[in-house]
Amino acid sequence: MFLAYVFSLVVGGAFLAVSSIFGGKDVGHDVGGGHDLHSMDSAHHGAAVEASWVPFLSLQFWMFAFAFFGLTGTVLEGLGLAGGLVTAGTAIGLGLGAGLSASYALHRLKHDKVESNVGASDFIGRNATALLPIAKGQTGKVRVQIKGQLVDLTATTEDDDAIGAKDEVMVIEMREHIAVVERRDRAEGEAVAAVATPRRQNEGGK
Repeated sequence: MFLAYVFSLVVGGAFLAVSSIFGGKDVGHDVGGGHDLHSMDSAHHGAAVEASWVPFLSLQFWMFAFAFFGLTGTVLEGLGLAGGLVTAGTAIGLGLGAGLSASYALHRLKHDKVESNVGASDFIGRNATALLPIAKGQTGKVRVQIKGQLVDLTATTEDDDAIGAKDEVMVIEMREHIAVVERRDRAEGEAVAAVATPRRQNEGGK
């Protein structure tokens, strides 16, 4: 068991060292996708963070969990400070605690950074992909790329036809923290028609 502790310490420590050297740019991103900003105001901020946090899909969780599991086990067993079961239990507990704490803290920092840089008006006119089905009077979820970030938004539509998952849409309005979307082909068609109408009127008046 001692070798397992040492191995975990080496692996976890190596990942933490690489992450520190590269400033977290290429190491330590969440596997699970975009930042969830279904809440654009402070009243919903905590719920948004909690809803989008999946620790076991976070590389930060595993880096810190392995490092602290290995460190605790190596110290306790290597110095003979506790028996095998106590050492294993303590190592697992501290590893999980360190992983969860680090993962949540870093997730919260990234969420706050995105939220501070993006306002509701920035989403209007943006193309997005439906993650969950959306229907009139019902909410789903869309993912939009903005300012280099993938952001998940709670969304609804005024269209009578439901929008399915993976459909391409466009954000046409933000109502507090909810995006109002249309199918992208329909929204683009309406935009073209809006531009063409005054042009035809001007040509007809000549």
